[in-house]
Parts: sequence; structure tokens; C-alpha cells
Amino acid sequence: MESCQYGKYIKFHRYYRLTTSKLNTFNNIALKGCKNIVFTRFPFYNTTKNSKELALENGEGNCVSFAYYVQHLLKKKGIKSYLVGAKPPDIFFQKGYNEISHCAVIVPFNKGYVLFDTSFYFKKAVIVYQNNNHNRIYKFKNVYSEQIDKFYFKYDDDKIRIYMNGLDSGGYYKLYEIYNPHECITLPTNNSDKRIFRCEINKKTFTASFYYNINLYNNTLSLKLHNNLISKVNLSQLHLNNKFSEPLFSYWLLSNKHVLTTKQYKQIYEDISTFFSKKDIKIS
Repeated sequence: MESCQYGKYIKFHRYYRLTTSKLNTFNNIALKGCKNIVFTRFPFYNTTKNSKELALENGEGNCVSFAYYVQHLLKKKGIKSYLVGAKPPDIFFQKGYNEISHCAVIVPFNKGYVLFDTSFYFKKAVIVYQNNNHNRIYKFKNVYSEQIDKFYFKYDDDKIRIYMNGLDSGGYYKLYEIYNPHECITLPTNNSDKRIFRCEINKKTFTASFYYNINLYNNTLSLKLHNNLISKVNLSQLHLNNKFSEPLFSYWLLSNKHVLTTKQYKQIYEDISTFFSKKDIKIS
């Protein structure tokens, strides 16, 4: 796996001032960035597209894809932005991850930075001042647990540190432009994390409305609707002679068809069947 390649430190933009109009634009972009991309890891296994292609062509992907999409929206408004690497808060950090295993977007202004982290569903642009005197507390909902957490962001030399619910989360954003986020974030993260999932959110309530997950740590397939578990099956029940059985999977999916829309049914069928047709999984 490639090491992260960085550009120069992202300096403040001495001539770019933050106005009410610009802040409204930034907040609208943050909201679109949360709503218009679906978080899913399946395409990285099922297709040959990279993080940027998935974002701009398919409207889906991981944190890097979310970042590329926000950068695309900013560019359409004539706003220069930078992709940056990040260490996620400790509660989201998984064993085997590189320290820099997350991606976000930064826009510098004359007194600090505007931060966009839409894959964490921060639906507002976060304003971080160099002197930290005017930084505010933001309340954002975890779409999976539905818990509302209080976030505070603090400028600290070459980083923006993340505080959650009054405590240092252990996470930070690195204030250097990252040139190869697909190679140094997407690929190693997918390689180390054995949970392959798709999450579609309710765009009004900001909660997970349609979620399914292959967990290769415990060999299960789970299906949730509106954060309620609908079905969980051991992958051994979908395999015959240690090979994925499309008839057994179809039977399981058919048993849940009554709670799924036609679009959801087709999506989960395509993702799961394609994943197992391309990846040789040994089920004990």
C-alpha cells in the first residue's frame, strides 16, 4: 500500500474573508455533500472504479468519495479547496487502520479554516479560527446510533483537533493537502476492515434508513431498516460445499422481500451476489 503523499502546509488565505453569504453557501454545500452520496464499500470490491470516479459518476463511495464530491461542489462555485487526511476519533478507529485513515475538505480563509466532513454527516460547514476564540460547539447526529454528540474543533499548529462531548477524541485533521487519498486511505482501510456495508440515510431525519453489512469477522450478513435489525444470517447458511450459493442467498432475500422496496431488493441482490462471485471467501 502507498504512503500518503502531501503537498505544502495549507496557509490561511489572507484576502478571503468569511461573509454571511459565503457561510450560507458553505452550509448548503455541506448539506448536499451529506445527502447526495451513499456510503458504501461494495463498489470497491465489485467494480474497478476509484474513490473519485465513484463519487462523481455513481454518487456513492467512502469518506474519500464524499470529500471529492464536496470539492466538486466547491469548484463549481469557484472556491479553491483542499483534500486533507485525518485520524478519526478513537471510538471510530478500527484495529489495523493506518493513523491517517479518513478524509475531509478544507477551505482556508483569512482568519482560519472552513472544514467539511460529510461522510461523518456533519451537515453544516465547521468554522475553525486560528485564535480559537470564536470556535463554537456543533451538535451532529450519528446516523447509525442516532446519538447526538457535541463536537468542538481546535486549531493546533498543523492540525485541527476534534473534541467530542467535552473530551479530546484523539482525532484530528492534518492541514496538508493530500495527493493520493484513494491509494493511502481507501485501499489500506478496505484491506484491514472486514466489514463491507451500504448505508442509505433518511435525508430528513439523518438516520440510517437502509443498511446491510457483510461482517467477515464473525461471518454474518445483517439487514437493517430504520436502524432496526430485520434479519441476521450466518454466511455458512448461504454457502454450499464452502462456495457461495446463489439459490440459498435468493431464498434468504426473498424471505425479506416484503419489507423492501423493489429498488432496495435489487440493490442488495446485486451487491451481495457480485461480491461473492468476485471474492473467494472461505467460511468455517
